Amino acid sequence: MSQALIGPLNTVFGLVVFFMVLRIVLQAVQANYYNPICQGINKISAPLLAPTARLIPDLGSISLNAIVVTVVLQAVLAGGLAYAAYGQMLPIVMLVLWSVVSVIGMVVKLFFFALIIMIILSWVAPQASHPGAELVWQITEPLMAPVRRVMPDLGGLDLSPIVVFLVIQMFQGSVLVGLARALQMPTSLFMGV
Repeated sequence: MSQALIGPLNTVFGLVVFFMVLRIVLQAVQANYYNPICQGINKISAPLLAPTARLIPDLGSISLNAIVVTVVLQAVLAGGLAYAAYGQMLPIVMLVLWSVVSVIGMVVKLFFFALIIMIILSWVAPQASHPGAELVWQITEPLMAPVRRVMPDLGGLDLSPIVVFLVIQMFQGSVLVGLARALQMPTSLFMGV
């Protein structure tokens, strides 16, 4: 019976963790709060953040509350999966460390896929005014703007996405994977790495 529940529970918890990561990123990049997608994500995540909202303050545009809740949710998900699948409890300290690495990995992947979507949108719908297109631009622009400032002008050819892709790939391939290996992280239980 517990084996039959692992897949659906993993999917539900995975979606909740994904929406929490999305909320962290949208707040960090100061996305348009009145965007309907932002409002939907805020409504989905608000009940999870309400119990600890007064205890954990924000740090500028960074929601420490959302980060802590997301790491705890990821730890609960991974710990529950390990117990359901293997019948063993994982050490709490390691679960928290692995969850931090996992959440960082999910943030990096979110930026990576937002960048891909932004590139595709720039080809097929460069002037799109859809709320989703607006959010993709707001997520990627904080990464692209500093690179654009230092890149030479190539007559309208923007190479900043290539530079950002390379930086993301290097960070993910060396830092995150190295950290996961150093911590002996069971990557099958965690998203993002």
